[in-house]
Amino acid sequence: MRPALALAAILAAGPAPAGQRPAPGWYCPVGGAGHPIGIDVPRRGSAGIDGMECHAVSYRHGKLRAARCFGNHRDDAGSPYSTDLHVREDGSLAHDGTTFRRYDGPMPCPEVVQ
Repeated sequence: MRPALALAAILAAGPAPAGQRPAPGWYCPVGGAGHPIGIDVPRRGSAGIDGMECHAVSYRHGKLRAARCFGNHRDDAGSPYSTDLHVREDGSLAHDGTTFRRYDGPMPCPEVVQ
């Protein structure tokens, strides 16, 4: 297979292996303290984190980086934005000293997530 076609096949195969990039969805804080984290919700390449809506998001070496983040009323919230976001082996997220677990139920998050 030609190198360009091999690269295209790898990219089309899907996301990076588990542990490097969080799966799309809503993540609720364990213990109920804090805002939920939304990954690629509702648009690809976006995240809801720290009460902001962030766009052009990338994940690398335990960091979430976004080109633009907006707070209430679409005010720029200090772009570009960078914060810690670690994906654990079990798929949960670690952010700002809190564990977040993926939640498929109705929003808002339940008061206690196990």
